[in-house]
Amino acid sequence: MDTNPLAHHSRNASIEKSYRRGAPRREYLYIYLPDLPVRQICIQKGWHMDRPVALYRRRQHTDRLVHLSNAARKAGLSAGMGVADARARVPDILLSESAPEQTRNTLEKLARWAWRYSPRTGIDTTGIDTTGIDTTGTDNIGTDNIGIWIDVSGASHLHGGMDAIIADIKKRLEPSQIQVYCAAAPYFAGARALAQYHPQAADGLVMLSSRAHLMQMLSDLPLAALLLEDQMLQALSQAGLRRLHHLQPLSYAQLAIRFGPEFVQKWAVLSGNRDFAPAPIKAPPALCVSLSWPEPLAGADALQQMIEQLIQEIANLLLEAEMAASCFELGWQRSDGQIGRLYFNLSRPGRNSDILKRLLADAATRIEAEFGIDYSWLQAHKLAAELPRTGLLGVEPCHLQGQHIDHVLDILAAKLGADKVRRVTYNSSWQVSDSMAYQRLADAYDVPARDSNSWPAPAPASLTPPRPIRLFEPAEPVHVVALLPDHPPAMLRWRKKNWQIGRATGPERIGPRWWDAAHKGIKTRDYYRVETNSGMRLWVYREGLPERGEAVQWFVHGCFS
Repeated sequence: MDTNPLAHHSRNASIEKSYRRGAPRREYLYIYLPDLPVRQICIQKGWHMDRPVALYRRRQHTDRLVHLSNAARKAGLSAGMGVADARARVPDILLSESAPEQTRNTLEKLARWAWRYSPRTGIDTTGIDTTGIDTTGTDNIGTDNIGIWIDVSGASHLHGGMDAIIADIKKRLEPSQIQVYCAAAPYFAGARALAQYHPQAADGLVMLSSRAHLMQMLSDLPLAALLLEDQMLQALSQAGLRRLHHLQPLSYAQLAIRFGPEFVQKWAVLSGNRDFAPAPIKAPPALCVSLSWPEPLAGADALQQMIEQLIQEIANLLLEAEMAASCFELGWQRSDGQIGRLYFNLSRPGRNSDILKRLLADAATRIEAEFGIDYSWLQAHKLAAELPRTGLLGVEPCHLQGQHIDHVLDILAAKLGADKVRRVTYNSSWQVSDSMAYQRLADAYDVPARDSNSWPAPAPASLTPPRPIRLFEPAEPVHVVALLPDHPPAMLRWRKKNWQIGRATGPERIGPRWWDAAHKGIKTRDYYRVETNSGMRLWVYREGLPERGEAVQWFVHGCFS
């Protein structure tokens, strides 16, 4: 390490000079998602994010908090606190063990989804398995480094610029109700620090013009942006160093003598004086399915059935992996040990089994089985991320089957007429009754935005409150007994029968479209998910707000499975 202060300043000058002379500029975009782990657990358990919620992990023989909701932080809790202390301070806190693997899987899906902006994306999980102790008070947005990054160098103009990319990302993730902080900088460490600690990151911050201006913005950030240990932060605070601008007058030699070479390396990376390129997420390996036969397989009919079975299995495997492929390899091994292969290509990545069957319709006639086939396989190459329209962060495979019925609709429309076949389309509306609409198949196909990037992105299925599978139209009025006007129901009378409520979750408030004259008669609704003592799960809502003096009415809007 260079310990000469003069060399330190000359090196900074040379880097600034090369930066200004038009050296190839990198463009890193960091997307910080601090409440993603808490949001996922709340959706799974039916908790509300307004409640104090915390996730804990076992650290040094003690359960310690690692992720907290905003309500828990406002109640005085902080990451690193013991579970017993947290319960003593906030008795009604909701606690659950953290699921780092689940968070990592979700981030990997988001990183693959971000391939639409650049082929180089990655995840940042340095805060998933750490305690993330916050020692800087209210200056931190959060200490959990949970997010994804995108290297859009040379590709931002294809999407209208960095500001347009950030606006598109925030628009697509807005229905998930997760906090999204975005920042762009010429290097990864600067983008991550701005996204996590700069107050303007909530609206999207782009700092790619001047390195001097970037350093000025970084100078006001806390030293926690260096990702230091808690003991190191305390030592720096005792030395009077609390902000990054406190380090700028000091040379590397002075910092190395006092705090060690590792600290200097982190400071050099954050200031841009040392290159650090994170490893991008790797493309998934080729997917393969295979079949073994106890007796040699021969004959055109048997070979065709073998191919159809392989196609169905590879289609299901691609569906579960949320991937599509544009190249397929059909291989087999004969009884005499000879191996044969056939390759098939699609014009665009796909995974529809019917399309693959048509593609491999004559494959059986091209296989020279001789004395029979003992082993066969079908491998998918050139994989591409194809996240479902029903959820950017993934849903169950059974919910994805609806994406593969277009060919069925085409057949029905050809036989019955396009005007007689209708499909359910998504509308961007919080009102459940207006969120879906029936549209003629011809009109749905006339939409110019058939490309997957242009379809409106519904709320991510793993981050939205559950919805009933059956809705009553119109909603059925009920008589409700509640402890207070704004409390969930304790008993309801519905269909001439009294139902005792065992559990209730909510409220989820959905307001009317006040700007639409057609919805002026609709009042604000508070929805509750209730479970009766007999096990029936209902979706009820209270129409009207007691605090506004409005008349209150209760309705049952749907049933859960």
